[in-house]
Order: sequence, then C-alpha cells, then structure tokens
Amino acid sequence: MKRLKTPKFSFSLILNFLISTLIPFVLVTLLIANLYKYNYTRDVFNLVDNSLVSISQNIYLYLSELDRATLTPYYNEDFFATLKHIKESSGRQSVLEQAQLENSLGYLMSFIRYTREDIAGSIIVAGGDCIYSTTNMVDSSVDPGYPFSEQEWYREALALKGRPLFVSPHSQDYYVPNTNPQVISVARAIVNLRTRQPLCVIKVDANTVIFEKVLQDIVFHVPSTVIVTDQSGHVVYSTLPVDGLDEADLSRDSVKINYGGQPYLKRSQPVRDYGWNVHVLLKESAVNSNIFYIYATAFLLYLVGLLTALAFYFWRSRRLIHTVDTINGLLEQIQNGNFKARYTPDSPNELKLIIDSVNYIAEMLEERMEREYQMAMEQKTFQFKALQAQINPHFLFNTLNSFIALNQMSMRSELESAIYSLTRMLRYSLGEGSTSTVAQELEFLENYCMLQKLRFQKRLEYRIQYDPDTGQTRIPKLLLQPLVENAIIHGIEPSGQNCHLNLSVFRLSPSRIMITIEDDGIGFDQEMTTRHMGLSNVAKRLTLIDSRNCMEIESSPGEGTIITLEIQTEEPHEISDC
Repeated sequence: MKRLKTPKFSFSLILNFLISTLIPFVLVTLLIANLYKYNYTRDVFNLVDNSLVSISQNIYLYLSELDRATLTPYYNEDFFATLKHIKESSGRQSVLEQAQLENSLGYLMSFIRYTREDIAGSIIVAGGDCIYSTTNMVDSSVDPGYPFSEQEWYREALALKGRPLFVSPHSQDYYVPNTNPQVISVARAIVNLRTRQPLCVIKVDANTVIFEKVLQDIVFHVPSTVIVTDQSGHVVYSTLPVDGLDEADLSRDSVKINYGGQPYLKRSQPVRDYGWNVHVLLKESAVNSNIFYIYATAFLLYLVGLLTALAFYFWRSRRLIHTVDTINGLLEQIQNGNFKARYTPDSPNELKLIIDSVNYIAEMLEERMEREYQMAMEQKTFQFKALQAQINPHFLFNTLNSFIALNQMSMRSELESAIYSLTRMLRYSLGEGSTSTVAQELEFLENYCMLQKLRFQKRLEYRIQYDPDTGQTRIPKLLLQPLVENAIIHGIEPSGQNCHLNLSVFRLSPSRIMITIEDDGIGFDQEMTTRHMGLSNVAKRLTLIDSRNCMEIESSPGEGTIITLEIQTEEPHEISDC
C-alpha cells in the first residue's frame, strides 16, 4: 500500500498552534468589534434622533408662522368687507373697489414681505382672477391670462374651506418674467365666517432660506445628508444634492436606503400636525470605517504575540522536532519493508519510550512476516490440492452414470471402448503434477467427450481445436473438464434438441492464451452463477494460480453459454483488462 505523504511534525505543531490561537483571536475580535459597532452606532443614532427632534420642532414653528401669515385678511376689517362685497357682486369690482382692496391689504402684506427674507411673494385670487399680488422679483407682474381656477392648489384650497394647504416645491409661473427658483407655498381659502362660503384664496410663497439657517449648524460624527419632505413625500430641502434618489424610499420604514450606488443608514422624524418629515442619511461606509481600526489594532497585537511565541517555540522545540522527524522516517522505512531499520537517540529525551516501542515493533514485524510468508505458501498449496480433489469425485460420478446408461442399452463394444477411454483419463487425472500441456488436456477432453457422445448420440456434436503453437503451453491440470461437463450436463442434456459443443484454444500474445468453450444449450441466468460449483471452483483455481488470470461467462436462458478463459503463461506480459 502506498503511503500518503504527511507533513512534518514541526509543521503540524506550528499549524496546531496557529489554529488554537487564531480561532479564539478571531472570535474575540469579532465580539469586541461588533460590540463597539453596536455602541458606536447607537450613540450616533441617539445624537441624530435628538437633533432631529430639535430640527422638527423648528420646522413646525416655521410652518406655523406661514400658516398664520395666510390668516392676515381676517385681521383687517376693511379688507374683509371689500372681499365680501366683491363676492356678493359676483366678482365684478369697480376701480374704486379695487383701490380700496389694495389699500386695505397692501400695507399689511408688504410688511410681511419686506420684514422677512424667506417670503418670496403672495397673491390673492378671487373667482379665478388675481385681485392682489406682491413679489420680491424686480419688474415682474402677474400674468393677466394665467388660469388660476385650473390649478390644483387653487381647487384643493377651496375644497378645504379655510384650512391651510401646503404646496410642494414649484415655480412661480404666474409671474412674468419669472426669475425666482422654486418655492414652497401655503394656500388658504378666506371664507365668510357666517355662511362659510369662500371669498378668495390667499397664497404665500416662501423660499428655503429658513431651512438652510436651521440646518447649517447641525453636525454629526459621520458624513450625512439632511432632507426635508412635505406631506406628499416630495423633497422640500436637502443639505446636499440628492439626484437619483427615489423619494418613495424615504417614506418606507426601512433603516437602510441606497442612492448614488452607495448604502446609507436612514433616521426620520415627523413634523407634528403638518405631515412633513425630516430625514438624516448617514453614509454606512463612514460608520463602518471606524470598525476597521479595531480590526487593524487587534491584528497587529496578534501578529506581535504570534512572532514572539514562534521565537520561543523554535528555541525550545528543535531537539524534540528532530527526534520526531527521525521516528517518522523510521516508520516509513518499516512500511516500505525494511524491518531491520532501528534508531538509537544520541541522548535520552521525552520520546525514548516511543523510540523503544518502534524498535520493538520492527523486530516483531520482521519475525511475523517470515512466519506469515511460510504459512501463506502452505495455505496456497493446501487450497490448490483441495480444489483439485473436489473436481475428481464429481467427474467420476458423472462418468459412472454414463457407463450405467451404456450397460442398460446393451452396448457392449461401446462400453469396452468407453472403459479404455476412462482408463486413459484416470491415468491422466491421477498422474503426478498440477500442470499439463494444452495438447494433453485437450486429449483428455477428447476421451471425455467420446464417452458423453456414446450416451447422447446425435444430441451431442463436439469440436475441439487449438493453434499448434499453443500445444506445449502449460496450464493447470483438469482445469477445463468441469466447464465441459457443466456445458453437457446443465446446458445440452436438458434441452432435448441436437446441440453443439465447441472448444478452441488460441494465443492472444506470447505470454497469454485464450480458451473458449461454447454450447447452444438451454443457457442459464447469470445471477445463478454462484450456485454452479464447477464454475466457482475453476474461477477460484485460476485466481489462486495467478491473480492476472480471469474468466468471463456470457449466458442467458434459451441462448446457450460462452465461457472465455484468459490464462497467463510464464513469460512476462502486461495485465489484461479481462
């Protein structure tokens, strides 16, 4: 058996040391790093959540101020009376009424616009027409043909009947020319307090300056983006560009969000009463980057400890490793058959008991191998003789049955000839030696088949042939008789038909011959081969003589049988794939 190559003892010790230290190191490092990550993330989230509460409260106050700004008409009785008169006159107003309206509201609305930089303008629309406007855009005025009544914000404000409506970021497209960026707005229908009928819609536009002021001093430990969304989920303000961000992702409850091809951690806080939300997106890679220093520090500490331990290991284990490697080499020699190998250490050491045991085992193996070799030779001779003895009684029994049949048929001359044939066969089978030539074996089978033909007459036709150069080739004695007998007794006799038996010998190579025994009898199921004692004996006998010999059987019920033997002669050869 070929010995698998194993690593040296020193390598095994180092490997075990590395494994025994690396696994605890990895587990401890992972535990510490994850604990640190958990606490660090928790602290960052607590800071973000506290900041979000403050931001949310500031935005709530700001939205409340914008909400109150749209209530201005209710605080001016002249303005309110004028609006009421215009509504009752079906929206038709004279020049005087228009002037009264502008005078009533102009001072108050202008005060709001000029005192607050976040207010970009305001308009009042009644009956689909703009009856008042003010804006911080120079040389801009309301487009006289602008369809206010078709705008969604206008219809929604009327439907709310006095409740505020916050409009998502949009352009002031009702001014020409329009030079302002997008604004957010709050719109409210001014209603008759007695009839609850809408008199007009006031709309106040604001820019995002206030959001920039609220968020400019907010700082977190990691790179972040603060986003403000309105009640519809649209982005109102963002501290950084958010191109490619799906606004629907902000509304979901998930903690993680992706945009720009990078993952972010999301924290959100609603703005009470108004349905707005404030979101903070923390770059996950920046959060995790702090964990890298934990891993790097742990690895460096492990590396320093490992190098120190290896230095001590090599200093203390050189003699021990040398002894173990020598013992390993001694065992390899013993496994390769050198049982005389011994090892005597230069000085006593910790492995002396193992060395003495290996030397003792080598001595015992040397003695045992000699005894087992002698026993194996004797056992092989005994098995061969036992198999040969097992064949002879079987052959004699079948032959005597044939003689009885001839006697019963009163075939005296044939019986006399058969007895002579049997005499020659017995002389051959009882002769000395375990091998014979192909020619002698086939002569023996010729006599055997002649005896069987006397019994079966026309039901048996046989032919025996061989290549002349195989005649002197030596084969096991009485090897083929059980196969021929099996073909006649179990294949031809039960068929009840005229059958043929062919035996041929030819040479495959200078060191290998092939013998074929073929009959067209009833055949048999090959799964029952083990029940045929004669076939089993021949196969065993071939294997005992030479493990390179082989036998193949091809048979099926009603199809006949073909038995092929390949026998190795004395000359060297390459093993067949039989």
